[in-house]
Amino acid sequence: MTPASPDGHQTPGTHLARRLTGEPRRHLIIPVMPTPNGRLHLGHVAGPFLKCDVLARHLRRAGHEVWIISGSDAYESYVLLKSGQTGETPAEIARMNHHLIDQDLHSLDIVYDEWISPLHPQWKDLHDGMQLDVLRHFTETGKAVRRLEKVPYDPKDNRFIMGCWLLGRCPVCGANAGGYCCENCGAHFSPEEIQSPRSRGGGATSEVEVESLFLKLSDPEKIREIVSRMHLPDAFTRAADVYLQHKTDVRLTNPGRWGVAWPVAAGDLPHVVYSHTGLFSYSLTCGSVYQQLTSDPVHPFHPDSNVVTIATFGLDNASFYLIGVLGSALEHTAYRPFDHYLGNYFLNLENHKFSTSRNHVIWASDLVGRTSISSDLARMFLARISPEEWVSNLDIDELVSFVNEDFGASLQATLAAASRQIECEVEPTSPPPALMDAFVEALKAQIAALSPNNFSLRRAVRAIEDWLASGMSYCDTPARAYWWLKSFALLVHPLMPRLGEDLWQKLGHADQPTMAKFFDETEPLRRPLNYRHTPTSREEILTATALQKED
Repeated sequence: MTPASPDGHQTPGTHLARRLTGEPRRHLIIPVMPTPNGRLHLGHVAGPFLKCDVLARHLRRAGHEVWIISGSDAYESYVLLKSGQTGETPAEIARMNHHLIDQDLHSLDIVYDEWISPLHPQWKDLHDGMQLDVLRHFTETGKAVRRLEKVPYDPKDNRFIMGCWLLGRCPVCGANAGGYCCENCGAHFSPEEIQSPRSRGGGATSEVEVESLFLKLSDPEKIREIVSRMHLPDAFTRAADVYLQHKTDVRLTNPGRWGVAWPVAAGDLPHVVYSHTGLFSYSLTCGSVYQQLTSDPVHPFHPDSNVVTIATFGLDNASFYLIGVLGSALEHTAYRPFDHYLGNYFLNLENHKFSTSRNHVIWASDLVGRTSISSDLARMFLARISPEEWVSNLDIDELVSFVNEDFGASLQATLAAASRQIECEVEPTSPPPALMDAFVEALKAQIAALSPNNFSLRRAVRAIEDWLASGMSYCDTPARAYWWLKSFALLVHPLMPRLGEDLWQKLGHADQPTMAKFFDETEPLRRPLNYRHTPTSREEILTATALQKED
C-alpha cells in the first residue's frame, strides 16, 4: 500500500520514491541454485548471491514488495562425486551442505524468504512434481524428441560417465572440458561428442546406447534477439551464440539414478531429469512457493502475472539460463520467461581460482565469524570488486587497506563528526536545499546503478563513497549533520544493512530505512553513535583461511 498523508495525498518521501523508481510492484528474485557439495566461499557470494540481496533491499526501501526464493540443487552430479570422496550418501551430503550454505549466506546478511531443499518432505513433492509436469507437457505437445546416444559406462562401479564424471576436450575449441559444456567457449555437447573422453574415476569404460529426451527449440533467432536486449556482459551473449551455432535443442533427461526419475519402458536404462535444464522447472517451483507465501492466485510466471521476475547467475551457468531456461519458457504454453537476467564473471583469490583442494579459499562465514571484519564491510568490499564486467580479483592486502584505512577510517571519522553534532539540540527543520539537491543526485545515481536493466554493484558503491567524501563539509551544524546522516543511512542500507538500520533508528526512526519516511521529522537519540570497527590484518585473514582443511 502506498503511504499517504492524512488527507490522502502522497507524503513527500513517497512522491520522491515514485518519481525515481515508479509505482510499487511485486518482485520475485530467484538466485541460481548452488550445488550442495560444499559450502559457499567468497567467490560464490560476490556474484549472484550478494547481488540479489542488495537489489531486494534497494527495491524495498523504495516501497516495492520483494521476495527472494531459491534453494539448493540437490540432484546435481557433483553431489555424487562428494559422496564418493567421503563415503556419505548423496542425500546426507546434500542435506548437510544445504544447511551450511544457508549459514554462509546469513553470515553476510543475505536473507531469503524461503530456502528450499528438494529432498525435504516439505518441498520434495512440489519440486519433483513440477519437474515431471514440465517434461510431460513437452512430450504431450510434441516439442520433446527421443534421441539415441552413446554414453561411456563404467561396469565396475555401475556408473554412467556423464556430468562430473566425464572429462576430455571440447569438440569446438579443444580446451579441457567435462560434463556437457565447455567453460572456455560456451559450447555444449553430448558425451559421445567430447574429444579424448576419460572417467574422472580413472576406471575402464565401455559404451552403452541410451535413448534420452531433448527439447526442440522452434525459434533460435528469437532467443538470440531476447539475449541481445538483456544488457548482459559480452561473454554471456557469446556463450548463447556459440551454443546456437551448434545445437537447436536442449537436453531434458540423462541416464542415471540420482535425481528426479523419468519413467522409461521396462528393460530400458534408468533416466533422470537433467538438472541444468531443470533449473526452469525449479524456478517454477520457486514461483509456486511465492504463491503460498503471498496467496497470489496467479503464478508469477503466468503470462497474465504482473510480478517482475529476476534471475541472478554466474558465467558458468550462462548457457543453462540463456538457452535451457529461456528456451524452455519460450516453448512452454503456460509460462513466460524471466523479465531480467543478472550475470557476473568469476572472482579470483590472490590472482588464482578459489580451490578447496588446495586450501586456497575463504568461506563466507569464516571471514565474518573468524576475523574482526563485519558483515557490512565485507559486503561493501565484495561489491566494490564485483566481477560484473570482467574476472576480478580479491587481494587480501587490498581488503585490509579498505577496512583499516581507505573506507573504514573515513567512515569512522565522518560518523564521529556527525555524532558530535546531533548530540546537540536539533530543531525540526526541512533539509537544507543544497544538501537535498546533492543527495537526490547521489540517490538517482545509485538507483540507476541498481536498475535490473543495467545493474552494477560497483557503481552503487561509488554513490556511497562519493556521499561519504562530502560528509565533513556537512557536519558543521546539528541540522546539516542530521540530514546528511539520514541521507547516508538511506544510501548505504542496501549494501551495509546493519549500519544503515542502526543510523536510521538512532535518528529517531523505526524499522528499516525507506524513502517514504525520509522527510519525516524525528528526534535523534542524544547519545554518541559509537561506530567503531576493529582493524584487521593479513595475518588474521590468512589464519582464518588456514583453518580450512580439504574435505
